[in-house]
Amino acid sequence: MPFKMEIGHFRWMATHAARYNLSSSAVKPFELDDLEEDEDVLSILEEMYGVKKDEVTLAHGTQEANMLAFASLRKEVEGAYGLLPEYEPIRVLPEAFGMSWQPVTSVHDVPPHSLLIISNPNNPTGKFLDGARLEELSEELTQKGSYAIIDSIFSEFVNLKPSLPLSNVVFTSSTSKFFTMKGVKLGWLVGERQLVKEAAGYADLLSPGPYEIELKYASTILKKRETVKDRNASIVGPNGQLLESMGIDYVKGMPIAFIGTDCNLDSVDLAELLLKRDVMTIPGKFFGVGRGVRVGLGTVTPKEFSEAISLTSDLLRECGSGRAISSRKTSWQRRGFFPFFTHLNR
Repeated sequence: MPFKMEIGHFRWMATHAARYNLSSSAVKPFELDDLEEDEDVLSILEEMYGVKKDEVTLAHGTQEANMLAFASLRKEVEGAYGLLPEYEPIRVLPEAFGMSWQPVTSVHDVPPHSLLIISNPNNPTGKFLDGARLEELSEELTQKGSYAIIDSIFSEFVNLKPSLPLSNVVFTSSTSKFFTMKGVKLGWLVGERQLVKEAAGYADLLSPGPYEIELKYASTILKKRETVKDRNASIVGPNGQLLESMGIDYVKGMPIAFIGTDCNLDSVDLAELLLKRDVMTIPGKFFGVGRGVRVGLGTVTPKEFSEAISLTSDLLRECGSGRAISSRKTSWQRRGFFPFFTHLNR
């Protein structure tokens, strides 16, 4: 039987629209009209991550990097595991290779000889493990003979500078989200030399590249990290302050937030009702949870964001909860979907 897969998250974004579009997890893209003299991207990444060139390989995006990492590790593991909520393409990746993905409540529940796949910071909540916790994770996985693929595409938003323990851990990222460039992007994978070498072989077979224009744009923007950081903060900051003032569980600096609710509405029903009020969000269903929606802070003005959140709050008042959005933990949080994300840098 032919393999069939559709990412509901992407389908939702392609088939819905609204005046207030809070569906994006990125920041408004740069338009780089004038390319500087390009440097070797691997040299830039080597300096950024404190690794050697043979511990990095390039891809066309984070998802391709995740796939290359999985292809390289799949023979070493007996199953794939992760946490909830989680970004849909991460959860369905093992299925594309004929391996099941199962949720666990803690990294300590990941069996020996298995693979943990997570986003860190997490998509949709923004919660994250700091460098010390990543070191602990690496040590525990090594003892178990297990591995982890960590999609770290949001790390720059929270100034996460992990020490990058490469023992049994692979980090992936790209110029999307933080370094968003209009029309092009570049991804990469950081890990142990042998794994990186094998991943590079799969990349040559699957999608040779990257293209010269991708390398030029990436080398230009990666050298401007501090400028990009200040620019992104000017966009995301005011919207984040609004969420914090309302008591919404929000990780400072992140371009996304998950608004959980005890309102008696399925996440898709809630998102569709918001669409009728011209507010586009992403249903929690696509992150593996039944209640709540993800909102994006990085592609709308403070005025637009304030109006959209006001409409969202009004709807939640009307749906039977009798209150506006609050910081009170929702049912899925009380059940402990995030015990692994405790003692976090916020």
